Amino acid sequence: MGHKIKVTPEQLEYFKARCEEYRKRFGLTNWEVYYVLGKTVGRCVTTAQLSGYIATISLTKKWDSSVIGSTDKELQKSAKHEMLHLLLARMSVNANNRFIQESDLYESEEEVVRMLENLIEG
Repeated sequence: MGHKIKVTPEQLEYFKARCEEYRKRFGLTNWEVYYVLGKTVGRCVTTAQLSGYIATISLTKKWDSSVIGSTDKELQKSAKHEMLHLLLARMSVNANNRFIQESDLYESEEEVVRMLENLIEG
């Protein structure tokens, strides 16, 4: 593992642009997403609130230097990963809800199925 380097504002913008591409591709346009540089355990963290469909994606302030040379590739990979978390956010929140109604669980599953139908051709 190398030393840590600061993530630049340009890299945050690149990450945000890649996230937005996946957000549209996955049909997650009902979400309002905020992007910030923050202190995270890993490279990124997504927090989602179902009321209002608001999400915040925090990109780490410091990146491991071992990814230098492939930073754009790693940012793209991280963007896709975080958008997949957003895709499953409703199911995840519902699965952790102690007093979930069966209909709510079914609706969140159907939501993911519809999004995947739009992604998968044939």
